[in-house]
Amino acid sequence: MAIVESTYLTLTREATYEIHQVLLIHCCLAKMVAAFALFLLVVISYSEARIDPCKQPIKAGMCLGYFPKWGMNQETGQCEEFIYGGCGGNMNQFDSKEQCELLCGR
Repeated sequence: MAIVESTYLTLTREATYEIHQVLLIHCCLAKMVAAFALFLLVVISYSEARIDPCKQPIKAGMCLGYFPKWGMNQETGQCEEFIYGGCGGNMNQFDSKEQCELLCGR
């Protein structure tokens, strides 16, 4: 009877160890993925912040909202009104023509 109990205990310890190893790997992998996603967000935000908003194209964005904005048109060199949809787009969007002209130097 003692042999059966000790074998059962050994198998249970080995199984527990393997389960802990699997959980540890999944936990570390999830943390690595989250850290990488955060890193990408920081890099993208930093790279967009360095681009001159006045040199970006006017983009309405992907959503269907209705937000009147002003943006610098590189072809005409003038600030033009457009409708921003509420998401997407870029930094070339200003609340007024005056703000657009002040920041874009026209």
